[in-house]
Amino acid sequence: KENLSPEVYAELFLNVERLPRNLVFSEEYDVRESRFTGEPDPTSPMYLFIDPGTTSSAYGVAFVQILPGPTGVPVVKVYDEIYERYTHTEKVIDYFLSHPYAHLVQGAVMDIAGRQHHDKSSSPKELWQNLAHIPVWDKQVSIIMGIERHKTFLLQPNTGLRRLLIHQRCANLHREYLSWR
Repeated sequence: KENLSPEVYAELFLNVERLPRNLVFSEEYDVRESRFTGEPDPTSPMYLFIDPGTTSSAYGVAFVQILPGPTGVPVVKVYDEIYERYTHTEKVIDYFLSHPYAHLVQGAVMDIAGRQHHDKSSSPKELWQNLAHIPVWDKQVSIIMGIERHKTFLLQPNTGLRRLLIHQRCANLHREYLSWR
């Protein structure tokens, strides 16, 4: 206890959550304004945003539609999530295939790390394409540029528009925005 700050000690041993410092999206993400309720448009295509992680980290899949916004600017709406820890791609694909929105999905965008062969002969990208039978796109961008682009979807500084809205049921995704450093 002598070597820790009171905040760190409380977090580690007293199960007290402290407010994180240096949050990446603290200026752009708003707990109230970034949330919505409702169901997807059954006539519009749906896409997946996939961050495969590794076996010991979080594996995230977001079910997304890109729809016309109130000002004519497209809005990206996240309707649901698959968020698992200590899992593997085939298991997440099984969850996806049984998901009520799976029939709307026409493709996916995946973190470039999805090309890596961590502990299997096939990469997560190859597995999604072969087992889920959907095209998966990725593109190498720098982390800083990806974060900055992402911020403009959470809040466009010049217009005040929020073009990325997340359904209130996506508790894990909301938690990530509130804690990602």
